[in-house]
Amino acid sequence: MPKIVIAGGTGFIGRSLCRGLVSSCHQVAVLTRDPAKAAGYEAFRWDGQQPGQWQAALEAAHAVINLCGEPIADGRWTLPRKQRLRESRLLSTQAIVSALKDA
Repeated sequence: MPKIVIAGGTGFIGRSLCRGLVSSCHQVAVLTRDPAKAAGYEAFRWDGQQPGQWQAALEAAHAVINLCGEPIADGRWTLPRKQRLRESRLLSTQAIVSALKDA
């Protein structure tokens, strides 16, 4: 059974994606700030930046999907907010890429 790791699997898109992948006979592991929200899936706590036990999930993964980032619909897109939106996505991607290199 192919294992897919989804960073941000408890978000708006991630929840639907996880359900769809499981119904298509995939094993799903979720990287999330709140593992309780990922009930029914293998879940790893992570903040999108720091190394941790979540890195072990990547070692057996067939694919990794990054849906992390500050929600885009939670307010006006001021200059500081745009910077937070961008950084939240870049930092999580950098953390995943770094962990994949080490795996």
